[in-house]
Amino acid sequence: MKKLSPEDKLKIYQEFLHSDNKSAVARQYGIDRSYLYDIVNNCNKNLLEFLQQQKSGRKETDIPGNHAEAVEKIKRLKADYIELEKKKEELHAKNEFLELRLSWAEQNEKNRHLKKKKKNKP
Repeated sequence: MKKLSPEDKLKIYQEFLHSDNKSAVARQYGIDRSYLYDIVNNCNKNLLEFLQQQKSGRKETDIPGNHAEAVEKIKRLKADYIELEKKKEELHAKNEFLELRLSWAEQNEKNRHLKKKKKNKP
C-alpha cells in the first residue's frame, strides 16, 4: 500500500467527491478502492468533528487560532504582566515618597507657625 501525504489524501478526497467513477479515481492514484474509501471516511469524520467544534457567529478576535498563537499570546501577556507589576511598584514608591514630602511640608509649616508666634510674643 502506498504512503500518501495529507495533501495527496485531500486531493483524492476532492476528486472522489466530483467523480462519477470512483474506481477510476482509485486507479488514477494506484490505490485499492478499500483504501480510497478509508481516506474518504477519515476525511468525512474529521470534517464532521471540525464542524461540531465550530461555534456559530463571528469568531472572537482575541482568541488564538492555533497552539503557536496561544503560546505567543501567553508570552506577550506574561511580559505585559511583568511590566504592569513594575509600574505598580514605581507608583507605590512614588506615592510613599509624596506622602513623606507632604508630612515634611506639614511639619515645616507647623515649625514656621510656632517660630512666628514666639517672635510675636513680647
